[in-house]
Amino acid sequence: MKSAARRLALVAEVTARHCDDEDDASARQLIDGWALAKAQVSAACNLGPQAASTQMRIGVALRERLPQTAAVFARGAVSVKVITAITWRTHLVTDPDALARIDTELAENAPQFGAL
Repeated sequence: MKSAARRLALVAEVTARHCDDEDDASARQLIDGWALAKAQVSAACNLGPQAASTQMRIGVALRERLPQTAAVFARGAVSVKVITAITWRTHLVTDPDALARIDTELAENAPQFGAL
């Protein structure tokens, strides 16, 4: 589990390096930052494009939206399946205060979630 957490943190870093400073014009190009990052993640992790994109979304969610939960994951206290479910089930939360409260609660309780 710890290696999966490290991998997703690195995936998020590659994604951020390609996508964080994109403006609207560059984001509409055929080959944008996300596509470049996806190609690198795909090659480095031996994944197809869709799987690489999925890993990127999970890694970015942990890095930017759920840092406390990411720390629990990095300690190996939560499985990859639980982390995947958490990130996808919280991606529609847009209120920063609500997201911070959710992250705190998840970090405290996720180790007891079991496999799912």
